[in-house]
Amino acid sequence: MNLNDTFQTNTLQEWEAQITKDLKGESIASLNWNSELGSINPVLFDYKNKYARIPSHASQEDNLALNAQSFCCKNAEASNQKILKALEGGVNAIHLYDVSLTQLEVTFQNIMLDIISTRIFVKYDHYQLFQKQIQQFCEKHQYDYTTLDLKILSDPIGDYISQNNEKLHLDVNHFHIDGSLFANAGGSVQNQLGMILSIANEYLCYQISKGIAAKEAAQNISFTIAIGHSYFPELAKIRAFRTLWATLLNEYGVSEKEVSANIHCVTSNFYYSNLDVHNNLLRGTISAMASFIGGADSIETLPYDYNLTDKQSDSSRLAKNIFLILQEEAYLNQVKDASNGSYYIEQLTDIIIEQSWKIFQEIENQDGFIAAFEKGIVANKLSADLQEKIAQYKQKEIILIGTNKHVNSNEKNQEDFTTIENDSKFLKSYRLSQTKN
Repeated sequence: MNLNDTFQTNTLQEWEAQITKDLKGESIASLNWNSELGSINPVLFDYKNKYARIPSHASQEDNLALNAQSFCCKNAEASNQKILKALEGGVNAIHLYDVSLTQLEVTFQNIMLDIISTRIFVKYDHYQLFQKQIQQFCEKHQYDYTTLDLKILSDPIGDYISQNNEKLHLDVNHFHIDGSLFANAGGSVQNQLGMILSIANEYLCYQISKGIAAKEAAQNISFTIAIGHSYFPELAKIRAFRTLWATLLNEYGVSEKEVSANIHCVTSNFYYSNLDVHNNLLRGTISAMASFIGGADSIETLPYDYNLTDKQSDSSRLAKNIFLILQEEAYLNQVKDASNGSYYIEQLTDIIIEQSWKIFQEIENQDGFIAAFEKGIVANKLSADLQEKIAQYKQKEIILIGTNKHVNSNEKNQEDFTTIENDSKFLKSYRLSQTKN
């Protein structure tokens, strides 16, 4: 059956006339969305991509991502039990923090490292020792370290800017850029990606200066991108970053077919509220869905009580189950790049690419990310973004159900968005660094 014979073909002018009629005299421009990216036109009848799209999961036939969960390992025995419980419940990627080298046997007891994706996050000054000890641990337990999906990762620049370290050291083998630092400080989409890309360029330049080939240097870098609750822009953000990363690598003679961005997505803590906390489950679902369709390599949904001191017994289980429902019941793992060809998302992707690249160039014109940070440029951009979001929250342009709209009258917890700037490690670190100069 020829659908063109069944359905009438309308011209652009006829569609616009119909929309104007449905709007009862209002202009089509009244539908535009005033976002942090600028005015976005949702009424599109055609759209041609301005920039190349880099496919996710290029080596896969499906859209399968890893279901990740993070664990603090200060108490090795307790963390081991939590990890095993999570693995039994469907988690297949573990991110470990505060691992003790003297407690490796306890931390990894009964964990099958040969089938579990494992990331150990360490500070730069512990990196070399950790790498040596982990290799010895693997050899003792008859694991071939070179074939394991196990990496020891460090983000020296992230540590430098968030913890007010006196000096910056880059002597590590695998760099992981934690972009959630910028998202959780209130940064806009374009500032987040521009800053992540600029840090990546710092790591590339450092490795190449040490004689490492550009391709290998790029393979040594991975990314975390925090995903907020604005579904379509956050989805497009992931797609845009793959193009941005490929564009940067092309400048070093590395093609997108040789190295693709390894992107871990985590729900943004910035939009998690202490009020009516179960609403955070829905916010986490929106973020996880955007991560899936955007093509993330691994996804972590933060527990709904992430910001609370008193944790609930079911929060971690429900968090990892969000991923499982999206995979096993919504089948989001079956179709790669499901948003491909959507005029609206393609438009958003191009806008984010353009604006993020502009931010990247602004930072590079200041001699790179570190120089821009030390001049206060990075902190000023994030602070301006944060102040705008706080104002939008107060004016209810940013809505958080149960927090500034439809508030639960029985709620006992408290929330004050105006304290975010004071609590931001990044902005606090910058202010401390200025008092020393």
